[in-house]
Amino acid sequence: YFQDCEVPVENVLGKVGEGGHVALNVLYAGRWKLGFSSAAGCKTAMKIAYDFSVERKQFSRSIASFGMLQNKFSKMVVKAWESDTLNYATTGSIDYTISKLDKNDADYYEKMQKIIEDHAIEASICKILGSEALAYCADEGVQIFGGAGFIEEYPVAGFYRDERINRIFEGTNEINRLLISGIFLKKAILEELPIRNSIFDRLDNSMPSLSFSDDHALSKEIDLIEYSRSLMLCIFDNLINVYGQDLKNEQWVLEPLADIVISFSVLYMGFTRYNQLDENDFKLKTLPVLRYSIDRNFNKIINKVKDINNSLIDKMDSNSIENFNTLLNQFLSLNYFCDTISLKKSICKEFYENGKYYLDQK
Repeated sequence: YFQDCEVPVENVLGKVGEGGHVALNVLYAGRWKLGFSSAAGCKTAMKIAYDFSVERKQFSRSIASFGMLQNKFSKMVVKAWESDTLNYATTGSIDYTISKLDKNDADYYEKMQKIIEDHAIEASICKILGSEALAYCADEGVQIFGGAGFIEEYPVAGFYRDERINRIFEGTNEINRLLISGIFLKKAILEELPIRNSIFDRLDNSMPSLSFSDDHALSKEIDLIEYSRSLMLCIFDNLINVYGQDLKNEQWVLEPLADIVISFSVLYMGFTRYNQLDENDFKLKTLPVLRYSIDRNFNKIINKVKDINNSLIDKMDSNSIENFNTLLNQFLSLNYFCDTISLKKSICKEFYENGKYYLDQK
């Protein structure tokens, strides 16, 4: 329809012949905004499911009193919080970087476009986290409603039907995972990010000393986050050594690599968000959510790292194998332990007391 369509000069976006960059930037922005709308959907879904669970009686009591349902609600809260965390972190980074531009600069919009493009990985993470969190909330919402969840008169049926598109448009979640790994690889090769230096620095020190006090409430979690960073860098180094630039074609390992990057982003940004909060009741309510989030995402990282390494082991040199095994064994020195059941009970208790998602900052 638009073949040979003539566009007035004053209506051209960007430079002639470079419309692809403009189109892709629209997708980048759409992805992180989809993260916001999906996180908001999570909060609505859990509210609908909670209200029904309180009213629904089984075995002479509300089904909200059953431990398995409480487990579901605690996970809904955590997944929504994780999505929100990455959404706000990405938006804050974009806004801050754009604020330093000169609005009178003739290239103002071109530079703004470059800033959005530089947040492509974050945008894809927001999209994946949000859409998959909403998928969980909608699916478990139907489970809580039982057979009524399939009846269109109940709102959860519409949620279950409509949320599915979020994992497809703005680039499927599979495409976004390829983008995360691909851009990560590209920035490492072009040295746009100091990834190679970081890999080298951590060969002999997987958990460098940081500026936090030893009595920090999350001292063990801080060590765990830095240990996770070393795991991510180590497995990325092994992938590059085995595949080189051909890594961009190895989807079997690119998918778990993207999941590692996503989970590490949640670890790091979740801690950063918590650490910046004022010392008050809201921060205390956030702590069990953060602790459970850190534990579940660390376990994702360690499992994905092992999966990738097991696929590489026959192709790795003896030095790389030794370095990897040494790093794995260092986990024991962390003396890390997490009572996830108690954390989830605490999260659900707070959720029930509020009757809705309770971690929106005012």
